[in-house]
Amino acid sequence: MKLNKFNSSNFYNFLCIKTLIFILIFCLLSTKIFGAINDIYYCEMENLIMIKDGKHDSYQPQKFKFKRLKNELQFGSEQNYFKDFSLSIIFSSSEMFSAGDNTMANFQYDNGKFHYAASTYSKAYAIDGNCSIF
Repeated sequence: MKLNKFNSSNFYNFLCIKTLIFILIFCLLSTKIFGAINDIYYCEMENLIMIKDGKHDSYQPQKFKFKRLKNELQFGSEQNYFKDFSLSIIFSSSEMFSAGDNTMANFQYDNGKFHYAASTYSKAYAIDGNCSIF
């Protein structure tokens, strides 16, 4: 089959549009996948609970921030529970990730909501709340 000028022009337009759509989709997906690295999360606790000697105490919820790096969460230097704290990222998929210190602390985040649990030989902490990305 021989392509005439009209058919080849339509074919060329089709390829251009298809290529443009592919590039657009790739760009949109890649920002969603890689966009969270170096983001700063501003968080507010809803509950801060400590369990010790069979009793639990609730504390005033606090605000804190952290920076999400490729392999680590770095918490700010403000005066709060997480002051100058860091945790290694264990799992990461878009806006869902887990971080921990492989011994006593675990931080889970999923689309704006976080849960944190930590324990020592004498007490345990449970914290939950919400975060916004800036």
